[in-house]
Amino acid sequence: MSRIPLCTAVWLSVLGGPLGNTASAALDLVPWPKTVEVKGGALELTANSRVVAGDAALLPLANVLAGEILQTTGRQLAAVQGEAAAGDIVLKLDPQLKGEAYALLIDKSAVVSGANYAATAFGTVTLLQALANEGGKLSLPLLVVADTPDDKLLYRLNLPTAEEKPYTGPLTFTTTTTVFARMVDAAGQQLGEVLTAGFGDDGFRRNLLTDPGVEVIVSNTGAGDKKFITDGYADPNSHWNGIAQPAWVKVKLPKAAKINKLEVCCWWGDGRAYRYNVEVSMTGKDGEWQQVVDMKQNAKPAEGAYVHEFAPVDAQFIRINMFGNTTNGHNHLCELRAFNAEK
Repeated sequence: MSRIPLCTAVWLSVLGGPLGNTASAALDLVPWPKTVEVKGGALELTANSRVVAGDAALLPLANVLAGEILQTTGRQLAAVQGEAAAGDIVLKLDPQLKGEAYALLIDKSAVVSGANYAATAFGTVTLLQALANEGGKLSLPLLVVADTPDDKLLYRLNLPTAEEKPYTGPLTFTTTTTVFARMVDAAGQQLGEVLTAGFGDDGFRRNLLTDPGVEVIVSNTGAGDKKFITDGYADPNSHWNGIAQPAWVKVKLPKAAKINKLEVCCWWGDGRAYRYNVEVSMTGKDGEWQQVVDMKQNAKPAEGAYVHEFAPVDAQFIRINMFGNTTNGHNHLCELRAFNAEK
């Protein structure tokens, strides 16, 4: 069973807010909160800094926030529940706040208070956008923020036509589930694109391909942008397409890992099936590849992600060779995910 907080990156991706500004950059918050008071000075996040959940209900959010900081800066902060210390990032529920209201106070520590889980998550988005990364030194500007966002996060499960519900906190899944999420403003107008994410019964195993230092090489420029292959989101409208043969994508991990699961997300929507195989290698050299997935004769329509599990194998390189689809010769790759066998 998986208990899944929709990642704060959903807000960031829809709203286009930056992560990891340099210290010299002006404060750039999207959307701009109702009130912002910048005091001058900064709080440095050190090797002892943690993400502390003041309430057990916020521990999943603390883990998400720590993961976002790791992904965008390469710095791992521990996510814990308990008493906070100076230099920590603290998540709290505040019964004095109402609705989606949150407050952010950065002084000797960085405290995000929210009326509820979703409100606190909104506050973490503002904190992430304020985070400065200069030469590996992480800091937050000293400031006071108070906001009541007008925007809302809505989601559907498994089908884009399913009942749409407002997101208020972690979702619990007992089977593999696809989540469709979008932001809307106070008038109900959609902001940005609908984002899609798949979750399985393996819980919070990290997608290795969103780690800092991952390199992506493609066989040809094709169409679309190769950045979509490892951005962490499966969206049929955001993909790389290797039009000409041979069409392949090679991914290099920062270091070798023991892999036993891959997810391949191709374009979906009209019942077409994609054909490919996947190989792994420790060296990336010709003649030193091992096939772990064979879908060259596939007839199963692409509907979100093709999921492949196999015996654990040590690898630093992953290569997917694509052979078109049952409609045409195009090779649309929206997302590639790889999971470590060691949770």
